[in-house]
Amino acid sequence: IERYALWENSAGAGRYRGGLGVVRDYRILGDDILVSLSSERQHVTAHGACGGMPGTAGAFVMNPGLPDEQKLPSAAADVPLPRGSVLSIRTPGGGGFGQVEQRDPQQIERDAREERISVQHAKGVYRWHTPA
Repeated sequence: IERYALWENSAGAGRYRGGLGVVRDYRILGDDILVSLSSERQHVTAHGACGGMPGTAGAFVMNPGLPDEQKLPSAAADVPLPRGSVLSIRTPGGGGFGQVEQRDPQQIERDAREERISVQHAKGVYRWHTPA
């Protein structure tokens, strides 16, 4: 396992943001590896409520961030993974609750500081301004 972390920006925005998804990246160390994949919420996201925004859809991605990056299907059997490749499993984020404009600025700042959301996301989605 190369990475096991909360998935930044995956939660739906709202007065109360949704739960964050998780990212797990696995480096394939063997030859002739076949995996079976099955996951929900890769095509239909978790809805927001009372003005909250939807969460991010989950995904299976091979070699994320590389030129040969490939999104894998949400359900498949006998998917070959070459030695040295990385399988990234990204679980979906939950939907937010309530209007984005009602989120406490201190909570937005904390989420950005703890890398639950990026500063760019905080500014773009929540219209947050960095403290002077």
